[in-house]
Amino acid sequence: MEKTGKLNEAEYEDMKRHPIYGYELLKNIPGIPPSIALTALQHHEREDGQGYPLGLGGKDIHLHAKIGAIADVFHAMSSNRVYHQAMPFYKVIEQMNRDMFSKFNPEILMELVSRLMSTLVGKEVMLTNGRFGTIIMIDPYNPLKALLKTGTEIIDLQWKRNGKSNGSSVNGKKPDYKKSGSLSFCFTESK
Repeated sequence: MEKTGKLNEAEYEDMKRHPIYGYELLKNIPGIPPSIALTALQHHEREDGQGYPLGLGGKDIHLHAKIGAIADVFHAMSSNRVYHQAMPFYKVIEQMNRDMFSKFNPEILMELVSRLMSTLVGKEVMLTNGRFGTIIMIDPYNPLKALLKTGTEIIDLQWKRNGKSNGSSVNGKKPDYKKSGSLSFCFTESK
């Protein structure tokens, strides 16, 4: 669909039928496993039963469709579309993480987030307060909260709360808490 504005109710209901159309196209193709057609049918279903077209919940959604749902949402949020601009990577991951125990299978989503975040070790990022740092470690239990080095300070985003940082010294210099990093980071081009 190439419409740039918001869909009206009839258009939205028609759009919600695309998984059925995909299923119908795929289900009788020789050599394609049934799980492929089922994935097309169920990729907009959600763990909490609030998806479409059938309103299925967690145990009734095929594993491949759960994986496809996460991939589809990640791609949709991080890509330019006629109806919205791509969101920054960290905002996509934060939003998907918020939906982990409602819309998505937590084990599958955590695996994706952990693998994506682990590729960022050694990359320069910009904190939401404008400071720059290099990711030196990802917390395996909370991969969105990295350990960063910013000049003379190490910042653990896991423990940065209420404007206070647990920054520790680097090269014997005391960290500057007033200028310590924010709770999250975004990405910049490497210098």
